[in-house]
Amino acid sequence: MGKEIGRIIIDANGTEKIIYSSSFVSETPKENIIVFPDKKQYEINWRRNLEKLREMTKLIEDAEIVQEEGTYRVPITNPEVPFVMGLIFSDAHIGSYSTDYDLVISLIDAVLSTPNSFLVDCGDTFDAGIFNSLGFEQILPQYMQTFTIEDMMRELGEKYGACVVGNHPEFIFQASGQKPETIFARKMKGPVFPGMGLLHLEAGKQKYEMVLAHRYWGHSKLNIHNCCRRIIEHEYPEADIVAVGHQHVWGFMKERIGDKEEEKIIEPIRDFLEVCRDKNIPVIFACDSFLKDDFIFKGRMKPHALRGTKGTLPLDELNPKENDTIIDKRRFSAFFKTDLDQTLRTWGVDTVLIGGVNTHFCVLATAFDAVCNDFYTIILEDLSAAYDRKIHQSFMDAYRYSAIYPIFRVMTSKEFLDLFDNKDLS
Repeated sequence: MGKEIGRIIIDANGTEKIIYSSSFVSETPKENIIVFPDKKQYEINWRRNLEKLREMTKLIEDAEIVQEEGTYRVPITNPEVPFVMGLIFSDAHIGSYSTDYDLVISLIDAVLSTPNSFLVDCGDTFDAGIFNSLGFEQILPQYMQTFTIEDMMRELGEKYGACVVGNHPEFIFQASGQKPETIFARKMKGPVFPGMGLLHLEAGKQKYEMVLAHRYWGHSKLNIHNCCRRIIEHEYPEADIVAVGHQHVWGFMKERIGDKEEEKIIEPIRDFLEVCRDKNIPVIFACDSFLKDDFIFKGRMKPHALRGTKGTLPLDELNPKENDTIIDKRRFSAFFKTDLDQTLRTWGVDTVLIGGVNTHFCVLATAFDAVCNDFYTIILEDLSAAYDRKIHQSFMDAYRYSAIYPIFRVMTSKEFLDLFDNKDLS
């Protein structure tokens, strides 16, 4: 019997029942004791078994080498060459008779011979078919597949940037008990992802967030980029590049989001800030500066802009100046638990202009707090952005003429400068 932890009343007469804790291992009931003549008895106790299984599960988890995210720095072998080339390698199925080996060889040779190039792998590098007809398509035994891929990785060296395991290499585990990720880990220096992961890709001073996945829900042959968009929407909104395999069509499921909405406003903001400085309008950068264990990361949002990293500083492309003010913020609003309110009042400011990303989070939260602190507030719609243009536009249209207009307004940067030059901001 466990420790007494309290009493409860169980009927209208006030009868009490003692409650005992259940954190004890009960003796095995007699009906669970199996006794064979002239053999030892065997006791079955579910609690003991599950506790041991829990310990073993933790032991196995601690031995995992796959990760959810990692960093790869492209080896710049020829600094005089002003570009970097990345090649996406997926579903090679080495060992299968149906693989286009001319294409595989040409892709690997291209990486090896091109300066400042690298390769990332979206999975199923092995064929390792052991089920149904898959077992008949292999022309190279599994152990030879392993030796072949290990030697391929040896020659690629640091150019083999990162990989996703995929589902076919898992057949090796099912057939032999060997974890396929250990094969990659022994020969490559970059991160190994289980089914999907975020790669922090650094090429000199340029940095990109690249998602590698073997597959993702939302595959559609009518809309080949559908699952890439879903990954951005549901998993990694900060992604610059998404590559998904499993479709068995080379280059079929890759997408470079080179025309990101957030990137479109960088140059216009930079130019606008130069004009502001010329007109003696103070410039403030409100930058995210989070801690790794911040509360907001308990949701779907991935840790980013961590304190002490470059992600907490204004973008170099915005050409920040020495006289600009930088405010570190721990939440979406630039006013929340910062000294922004006091700073603006010290300067005698009565109107706040807001731009940046994302429209429906940081921009809007800061705008509402500006109004709540009794500042006239203007969101510059051409200098704000969300990852989806439709989201940005819907919020701008919703607040263009709100109930608190003209205390809170939406306008373009040109409209603001025209009003400012004419001294007509009323």
